Amino acid sequence: YWVDATVVPLAGPDGLPQEYIAIRTDITARKAFEGQLADQLHFVEVLLEATPTAIYLKDIHGRYLRFNKAFEDLFGVQRGQWIGKTIFDVASPEAASFMNAKDQELLVHKQVQTYEAAFTHRISGEKREALYWKAPLTNAAGEVTALVGTVLDITAKNRAEQEKWPEPVG
Repeated sequence: YWVDATVVPLAGPDGLPQEYIAIRTDITARKAFEGQLADQLHFVEVLLEATPTAIYLKDIHGRYLRFNKAFEDLFGVQRGQWIGKTIFDVASPEAASFMNAKDQELLVHKQVQTYEAAFTHRISGEKREALYWKAPLTNAAGEVTALVGTVLDITAKNRAEQEKWPEPVG
């Protein structure tokens, strides 16, 4: 079993420790809970990294706090280049203004957003289309502390739909 112990020396007439008082508290249950929590956090981390959907987290100031491997692959970026930066640091002014406006709208209205937007893959330069889903992340008091989002590449789907339904002529 686990204990949390505090030991206090009691000085004798000569000022040196003569006796000790120890207070011990059984923390076995807390240690078991900490182990379970660590296992759950590890599971979430593995799940986040293994998920093929791009997932990201931004603080209320728009700074990227984290994202998964699928996000890196989708946009052709590396975490070290984006973590701590805002969309204004990493995107064109036009795209950054649009994304920031969507983020601000989410923070004000505190409602889930879904919309489509185009982006350019950083390595290949290919224009892509994506479905964005964003939600406010709140603390126990209900205050928005961040926003979490997913991004799905819908380029192939949109192209297939355009081929199926050609633009009307004339």
